[in-house]
Amino acid sequence: MEMLKVTFTSKFVDDSGLSIQYLYSKVAEVATDARRYYAKDSTDEFDDEKFTQIMFLDGCFILHFIFCFLHRLENLKMPGHHITLVKRDLLLLENQLPFQVIWSLMDLRFGKGEAGGGNTLIDNYIRHIRALPPRQESFKKMIKKFVGKCSWKQAHKIWGNEETEYHQPAHLLGLLYSDHINKEACSNCSRRSSDWYSYRSAKDLLKVGIRFRPNWTNAYSDVEFQSSLHGIN
Repeated sequence: MEMLKVTFTSKFVDDSGLSIQYLYSKVAEVATDARRYYAKDSTDEFDDEKFTQIMFLDGCFILHFIFCFLHRLENLKMPGHHITLVKRDLLLLENQLPFQVIWSLMDLRFGKGEAGGGNTLIDNYIRHIRALPPRQESFKKMIKKFVGKCSWKQAHKIWGNEETEYHQPAHLLGLLYSDHINKEACSNCSRRSSDWYSYRSAKDLLKVGIRFRPNWTNAYSDVEFQSSLHGIN
């Protein structure tokens, strides 16, 4: 995955049309503030330069993955079950990246309107995760109404509106949480299934004791599960 981060970062930089030095400098501007949102002493092993490098690689990786997943799936060049695992990993608490890092890169890469702009990109990704019908209100309005409940107390003018300040979410997981506690969104939640299932190969399942036996019929419903002392058949 670390090598994939380098590959995705290189592609993200190329697609932005900006120099890597410029993009990196923008992350460096927010890295010091971003560090304080991590647990005390958890980042002490990294000096400022190393910490900024981690923020830069992770930020580029996340945004390039989300963009390709929504608009250029073939560019990911990953098996379907790997894509599903990455989507899940992006929402693990221990993998969260301060949103200000994501925003610093997102605004530069998508601020000119590609894929509807950065706010639309994240909006569409959250909508996919929630498997909701098309939202009637904009991501901007949703942030204003619900994300203010998140733990991040510092207000930022993140939408380019000089008259109004909005609270950034702490991270992607915080944003998804705010969407989940949105009673209005939950009441209108679509019943269509999302693609959060992780499909593992038979070899992977065999390693944890799940064994397969052939079924001689063509009916999908003709499947039996049997527990045994040595595993599951």
